[in-house]
Amino acid sequence: MRALLLCVGLLIGCRAAPAWEPIGGFELVPIQLSLSSELSPHELQQRVARAHAKLDTIADYTAVLETRERIEDDLYPRRVMRLKVRHRPFGVAIETDEPANEKGQRVWYSVAWNHGEMLAETPGFVGSLVGRLSLDPEGDLALENRRHPITDIGLLRLVEQAEESLFAPRPATSRIARVRGFAADLGGRPAQMCEVAVPRELPDSALLYRFGFDDESGLLVYYGLAELMPDGPALIEEYLYRDVHLAAGLGDADFRPPQ
Repeated sequence: MRALLLCVGLLIGCRAAPAWEPIGGFELVPIQLSLSSELSPHELQQRVARAHAKLDTIADYTAVLETRERIEDDLYPRRVMRLKVRHRPFGVAIETDEPANEKGQRVWYSVAWNHGEMLAETPGFVGSLVGRLSLDPEGDLALENRRHPITDIGLLRLVEQAEESLFAPRPATSRIARVRGFAADLGGRPAQMCEVAVPRELPDSALLYRFGFDDESGLLVYYGLAELMPDGPALIEEYLYRDVHLAAGLGDADFRPPQ
């Protein structure tokens, strides 16, 4: 047992470490602020609703997910992960490409399998010692250096979080101070970005949200959140889904490890 606990500790140590540098702002999506236009909160709400309605017609997809996250005052390195996602029953399979010290890590999760626990695997010597680990998706080990559990991954949860952040429980107009629109490039595809300022009571800083909608599909594929500090935006989190392939025909075997 002591040997197993040591191996688990090594596995945690192989995960990404925070960047000991000043916390910056958004980086995943370059935007030309000079090309902005004013939008109403209602227009933004309609875009989010259309994206949600389209996702209700999609069974599954594959994608690449890029993330940047701040946990407390630590900004963690950019992650790049290849995903398979199924909406019903909900399932996610992940293989990490970046950062280098997480490359090759794989995770499988299906709400209808393994008693609702995720199965994690890491490559190399440590992985050969530990083997595959079943973890509570919301447990401390599964959430090490991460802001959200695996059950929050996917385009559907992204659009639901946008609705929860801005449009519930109060009307959008009572929370949103300003909405601006920008043209943007999201994963090599033309898109429309909406930037939303939301004031908070002092001493809390105002929040700055960014939502990116793919021009062709209308899907919400980017979400960013930062605090508006005197020196500029201080990133909290941002997520970009690119190379999205809809209706991939995924089955149960895609959300379970190979035998």
